[in-house]
Amino acid sequence: MTSLSTSKLLALLALFVWQAHASFANSPRSLPARDKSFVCPSQPIINTKCLDIKDCLYANPADCNSYILCAVNADGMTGTPVVMPCAPGLQWNDNDKFCVFPEDSTCPPK
Repeated sequence: MTSLSTSKLLALLALFVWQAHASFANSPRSLPARDKSFVCPSQPIINTKCLDIKDCLYANPADCNSYILCAVNADGMTGTPVVMPCAPGLQWNDNDKFCVFPEDSTCPPK
């Protein structure tokens, strides 16, 4: 992984904020799909309630161009996995917990 320049990091941060806003601002008909094959780990949910911006985010094993957000269920101990898309042209980086340019991705090479 290469080091990120300040301008590149700011661009990625802007895309992340846009991505989060767009995901939550959508109507219920266009919300991201639930992932029935992924089980959200309960310990991070219990420990953090997923309140920090990087909590409860995981690599999508089926797609480098998206990630899985575990939305906390009403019981406060389990989560519902929701597939969140990266902005076009970006891929998930599981170390930094946001979408990045492909050369900085943690996605395994094909």
